[in-house]
Formats: sequence, C-alpha cells, structure tokens
Amino acid sequence: MGDRERVQLLLWRAGMGATPAQVDAATAKGYAAAVDDILNYPDIPAQAPDLPPWPAERKGQLTGDEKIMVAKEINQANNDGIKMASSWWAALMHTTNAPLQENLTLFWHNHFATANDKVRRPAYMLGQNQLFRAQGTGKFVDLLIAVSKDPAMLRWLDGETNVKGHPNENWSREAMELFTLGIGNYTEQDVREAARASTGWTLSYDGKVAFNPKRFDDGSKTILGQTGNFGLDDFSRMLAGAPQTAKYVSSKLFRWFLGDDPADGDLAPMLDAWNTSGGEIRSVLRALFLSDAFTPERAMSAHIKNPASWTIGAIRGLEADMTGDQIVQMLQVQGMRLFYPPNVGGWPNGPAWISPSNQVLRFNLAGGMVMKSGNLTGTADDAWVGQLADMLGGIPISDDVRGKLTALGNVPNGRRAVAQVILAGPGFQAR
Repeated sequence: MGDRERVQLLLWRAGMGATPAQVDAATAKGYAAAVDDILNYPDIPAQAPDLPPWPAERKGQLTGDEKIMVAKEINQANNDGIKMASSWWAALMHTTNAPLQENLTLFWHNHFATANDKVRRPAYMLGQNQLFRAQGTGKFVDLLIAVSKDPAMLRWLDGETNVKGHPNENWSREAMELFTLGIGNYTEQDVREAARASTGWTLSYDGKVAFNPKRFDDGSKTILGQTGNFGLDDFSRMLAGAPQTAKYVSSKLFRWFLGDDPADGDLAPMLDAWNTSGGEIRSVLRALFLSDAFTPERAMSAHIKNPASWTIGAIRGLEADMTGDQIVQMLQVQGMRLFYPPNVGGWPNGPAWISPSNQVLRFNLAGGMVMKSGNLTGTADDAWVGQLADMLGGIPISDDVRGKLTALGNVPNGRRAVAQVILAGPGFQAR
C-alpha cells in the first residue's frame, strides 16, 4: 500500500471526496502531513444566511381567525427558513475548504439527532448546526454541555418543560442511552435522578436560554454511584468522564469514517488519545486516521456510503455543477433530509442504505449528475476508464469489468454512460 492510496482514502472518507490533483498535492506532503492538514481547520462557524424573520410573539387572547393567521405565518416562516438553511448547508458540503468540518458536523447532527419536525424553528436548528461546526473537534465534555442547553435540544427533548416536582426524563434517558454511555451502562434510577438534575432551564420565544432557580430541583441526587446536589452541567461531566462514553463515542466515529464494528484493538489508539487529551475529538480522529485499521483494504470491506458521502463524493470527483437546492433534493430522495433525522437514533449506517430500489435510485441520480460534469464528453477508452476510477476515489476495477466498461463507452458520450454505471456500482458505493 503506497502513501497515495492511503491519502486518497483519507480525503474521501474524512472529506467526502477529492480530485486526483488534490490527492497528488496531499501525497507530496506525506500521509502524516495530510492528516494534519485535513484536521487543522479553524474551529469557527461558517458564514450562514440570514433566515426569514420569525413572526413576533402575540400576547393576549387571540380570536379564531387570528390563531389561523398566526399559524399560517409560522408555517411559512418555518418552511422558508429550513429550506434556506438546508440549501446553504448542502452547498457548503460541496464547496467548503474544510471538508472534514462539514462531515463531522453531519456526524454530530446524526449523533445528537434533533429534527425540525418538532423543533419548528429553523434558527434553532441552524444555531445547533453552527455549534457542531465550532465545537465538533473540541473536548466532548464541552460539546455535551453546550448541546444540553442548546435551544433546539431543549425543544426536541423537552428540557424547557423539565421542572422541579415534574421532571421530564427525555434528556436524561437519551443522553445516557444514545449520546454517551450506551444501553446497559445505567439504571432507571439513574434516569430519574438525572432528570431531576436537569431541571431549571428555560427557553423564551426569542430563543434565549436561561436558568431559573425556582424551577430547579436542588435536593440531593444519586447518579451513576455519585451523590450530591447535582445540576445539568454536573450530569454532563459525569457522562463525559465515564470510560463507557469514551468507548461508545469512539466506536461511532470509527463506524462513520471506516465502516465496520471495531475490535478492542482497533479502538485502543483512539481511547489512548481520548484519555490523554481529556476527550478532545480532534486527537481521537488523528489517532484513528493514523491507526493500522485505517487502510483501503479494511475500509473497502466494511463501508457503504451514506447519501451525503455518495452524493458529495460524486459531485467532487466529477467536478459537477450542482446547486445547494439540487443536492438537498438528491439527499432527500435517498432518505437523508437535512435537519430531519428520522428519530432520536439518527439515520442508519452502512448496509442499511443499500436495497434493490435504492440501487435503481442511485443509478438514476447518477445519470443526472454526469450531465452536469464537463469532464465526461467523448468516448471512453481503457486508459480513460482508469482515470475515471482515480477521479472517483481509486476504485478497483478488474480487467474483465474494465473491458466491458470500455465497450460500453465506445460510443459518442460514452464516458457519461460509463460514469453512471460506476457511480451506481459496488466499487464506488464502498469507496
């Protein structure tokens, strides 16, 4: 295995795609330097669009007609705002100079799965998206604390209605089950006590988050074997500091970027980095990318692209001209609607994205993408098929298949036909 092949894997898995020229430039620096380059981006939000104004809060008793009018205004602002936010993010995935930042933002969106069908405030969803972008490579404890008091999450898991005397368990349960420890590493008593610790946080109509001591349960709680007058931040620190959390989150990162279930040996360098850095995600990812597990041989046997990786990779590889709205639609028809994960568990991973109907769908979508690329005019000879394989991430193609593709491409605009077949084929799906 040469440096170029491993660099190519890195740029496609971490950055969701790269041109051969970008692969060559990174390879010239060496693999370790390529890892540093893709990791070392500024931890700052992106320049987001100004969303349509949200209807002002109406006070007092409203008549039936007024309620209908207000509901229509809110629906329109919600629909317009989330459409704008989705289009902006999809375009940014394509054009960003920090591709890992967007891939990791998508990972955290899927990990802390929050959907606008309940939140119904695009500004909250966009704010959470920017939070992932700014803190996604920092220490997990800081990210967890921020997410626990994020307006979108307070709305999504009912934190805004979690009050002393009537604790709501949604946050405490999902935080332990899906965001940190994993099933089997906590008790129902832990859920109840942690819900009490999470009381007191409010969310105003204008999106301001505040702590109200009168709504907080200030009694003693026992959570995960520790007893004290714990609050929300204390609960987050307990979770982030648990060894089960380090393993749980590292395993999810391993599956996202590599593809299969990690063995203990696979996780060892990631857990060492977690413990040494205090749970800094950038250090954990560096350990993953530099590990013996992160190789083309291992990756190709384990990975199936999710809709974003498949779509953005194809667009980048072909240098296709696609708008944010077009990308949003392509993701949505594949089952990945941005800002709308299907449930608190997020979207599925790996083979769940492959089915006979989805294969046909991706073939048809590929046909639209090849029409948007200026690199696909003319016939496809054997040498060009090899070039295309490199353009799309270094796909391995046997001599037999290459011969068939060359025959398919030996017609006017044959390159488009070959590219469409490869995009929908198993090599690109797994690359």
